Amino acid sequence: MGEIKKETKKSVSACVGKAISKRILVADDNKAIRNVVSKFLEFMGFEVALAGNGIEALAVFLESSFDLVLTDFQMPAMDGLSLAGHIKERSPSTPVILLTGSDRETVRNKA
Repeated sequence: MGEIKKETKKSVSACVGKAISKRILVADDNKAIRNVVSKFLEFMGFEVALAGNGIEALAVFLESSFDLVLTDFQMPAMDGLSLAGHIKERSPSTPVILLTGSDRETVRNKA
């Protein structure tokens, strides 16, 4: 079992690690989701910074540079869509991926 895990990690890292950025900002108001996503990304070899809401994420983003931002769509204080807008104003080439557990209709109405 240990061999499979090591081999899988090597294979995925070899394929993904070269094409994907090294520094990722993860913003989610759910601590459990932040932790799961960050542990997975760290396992894959990425450096991860965490934020609990959009305001915190924007402050972290402005203090450092990130190659990718993963953000929850719905968060208190500043939602992921607003966060994405602020990031794109300051750094148009930084990819921002919005994640949600909401249904399509809710996302369409908010977007």
